[in-house]
Amino acid sequence: MTISAVLFDLDETILDRSRSLELFLTWEAAEYLNLPLEECERYIERFIDLDDNGQRSKSEVYSLLWNEFGLYEHTAEDLAAHYDDTFNRFCCEKRHILDAISLLRSKGYKLGVISNGRSPFQENNLAALNATELFDTVLVSEAVGVRKPDPAIFHLACTKLDVTADQCVFVGDNPEADIAGANNAGMFSVFVPTRKYPACAHANKVCRDMRDLPGVVIDASSETS
Repeated sequence: MTISAVLFDLDETILDRSRSLELFLTWEAAEYLNLPLEECERYIERFIDLDDNGQRSKSEVYSLLWNEFGLYEHTAEDLAAHYDDTFNRFCCEKRHILDAISLLRSKGYKLGVISNGRSPFQENNLAALNATELFDTVLVSEAVGVRKPDPAIFHLACTKLDVTADQCVFVGDNPEADIAGANNAGMFSVFVPTRKYPACAHANKVCRDMRDLPGVVIDASSETS
């Protein structure tokens, strides 16, 4: 089967979420919260630990930090809202990913994003990378009511792109949500290693350097035929 579409996870695949969060927190601690210099590093480390790679709500994160760091000039709810409004100013791409996506688009592949997360927060982060126009469809779990690894969200993307699952490559970093989800939906899976997820045994391919991704996608057609 010829590959005609490439779908991407957002966080840690297109968006360098770890780096973006560090940049945001460095600014927030020093400039917005005016924490003493000696407290800034501890604040950043504590936030990242509590955030748990985005698994914990920001309201809960800020509620825990509020008392620990004496953030009494703000409420936890206001801080969470400020995060939602401001984080996208610090968004940065994973190295070489947008060049790879642009090249795939120039070769005629249909492109999409499937992201677990909140809406419009995730859409705003993609827009901050000036990447929205590269994609034919963008699906965020909160907006469509289903999350990865449920095959339904992968199949919804296929419907939006007018392709079948076996015509799709899915690129992502999470072994369960992205790779197992894509595999179970009938797609060819490409794993992107990160510090949190350095390995994945059940991906069809591994891509460590996004400059190699177009070649991986092209090769996938011969491997699925």
